Amino acid sequence: MPKREANPNKILHPKSRKVAKIKRLEQRITKVNAPILKRQRNASDAKVFMCKYFKMQLETFRTEDGKVNPLPEAEAVKIVSTFVHRNDGIIASKTTDKAHSKWDLVAFEHNAQKEKSELASGFFEAPDLTSKKGVRALLEWDEMGHSTPALVMRKYKG
Repeated sequence: MPKREANPNKILHPKSRKVAKIKRLEQRITKVNAPILKRQRNASDAKVFMCKYFKMQLETFRTEDGKVNPLPEAEAVKIVSTFVHRNDGIIASKTTDKAHSKWDLVAFEHNAQKEKSELASGFFEAPDLTSKKGVRALLEWDEMGHSTPALVMRKYKG
């Protein structure tokens, strides 16, 4: 006897075993995907923060006529180095007050170590401040996470 086709419009009872099985499967999938999504969101937030920092630094180089020219290589590396060393004071103080808990300090140390090694090896990626195209893209950026791929990035070594 041929097997009957399943009815896609069949209504399941809310307390049936099949509904419970489907709910457990959905919960398992969300539990597995939640840390992955959180890491992606945190990485995106960090990239947005970094780009905002460089945009703010670029605004200080605005001329009287309102234009911003591309920076020399040495000046761009200096700004990147300042960004990489931004948490050194917090790490050196090692104070565990409400603002910076023990776990925050561990995260700062880990992040600083990673960024310093990337900068030393020449793999630290930041917005390009040395080309007209990169400067224009950064100044026109709307400071939203979904538009960071439009920025011109470059690897720095310092």
